[in-house]
Amino acid sequence: MIIGGDTLSYRYTPIDQSDTSIRDGGSGRSFLEPIPVGDNGYLSYMVAPLYSTETNFGLAAALNYSKFGAEDGALSTTNTSKTSDITLSVYGSISGCYALDIEGSCRLDKRGIQHLGYGANIGSEPSRIWGVDYPSALNGERRSYTEKECSAWLRYALVFGDFSVGVHADYRYLRALNLDEGAMEILDAQRLRISTAGIAVFAEFDMRTRGGNDGVMRGIYAMIEGLCRPKVLGNIGADILQFRATFDYYQPLWRGAMAALDIYGETTSSNTPWLLLPQMGGDSRMRGYYVGRFRGDRFASAQVELRQHIWRGIGVVAWGGAGVVYNRGERFAWSRVLPTYGAGLRYRYEQLTIRFDVAFGRCGHTFILGLNEAF
Repeated sequence: MIIGGDTLSYRYTPIDQSDTSIRDGGSGRSFLEPIPVGDNGYLSYMVAPLYSTETNFGLAAALNYSKFGAEDGALSTTNTSKTSDITLSVYGSISGCYALDIEGSCRLDKRGIQHLGYGANIGSEPSRIWGVDYPSALNGERRSYTEKECSAWLRYALVFGDFSVGVHADYRYLRALNLDEGAMEILDAQRLRISTAGIAVFAEFDMRTRGGNDGVMRGIYAMIEGLCRPKVLGNIGADILQFRATFDYYQPLWRGAMAALDIYGETTSSNTPWLLLPQMGGDSRMRGYYVGRFRGDRFASAQVELRQHIWRGIGVVAWGGAGVVYNRGERFAWSRVLPTYGAGLRYRYEQLTIRFDVAFGRCGHTFILGLNEAF
């Protein structure tokens, strides 16, 4: 959650179950402790208290169940032998923000070529809006509303080593409500309730590897996806086309150091409703900006991050980057390119990373406390 200049962000990502001895670094108790359940199954959990000045006190929790197969007749708990996985995560705060997510995957054949993924979520979040165009989003007065979402998705992939292709289908219901007077004026001409389904095709290339106690990563990740939202599958009243592309590169430098590059682009049809537009900000790309403050038909960003291991599980990072959001019909202008930069601390044990970032942008600065690297 990014509220004004005060930010506290939490994101849960299931830890790879290939190592079942993850400890919290001193107490001897597991931070995410796998518990054997049934035949070749393991149950693990995570709980984290959260606080921000806007959401006040909150609590996030996650429960994961993974099942593993056998290699050469013996049980193996490596990630390559995982046959199914399901995670349930919940978040709630006394300010009224809440989220419930379920996500899972399974193999459909013994060779591990066919993979099926699925998920669903429901949530509500107090939000802010400055305007629907760039000048007002940059200089307008902050207004309040609440954004609710219910969604579900299904994903089928064919995996050939580092390369995978597949199809993706989803359903999304979004609604903006509890608008104050200013938000009602800003969003007067916008559709405030969206119901839509989409079908996508995608391709991924992932040859990232991680080694050593300092967790230095090397390799490349690339993804491209094209999605269509037919008007007959929703209330938008028009066909929507969306495209996304990601390129990440990780290069070790000197001892304990690594440079990470992230390039991202997203474009959508000009008749896309405001609630579905590509948006800038958050705890991953364009840190330092309230997520959704800047929206447009086209969004592109690039960031470079230097990660340096210091001692044991402690490390530091520094990054810089830029991003731009604009609509079709508008001419590109360098003055609209927004900067992002900052620094942070890391604590890593085994495959778990806790991060604290101080992020700066043209609109101010934010603080981010979360799990796992930004990318």
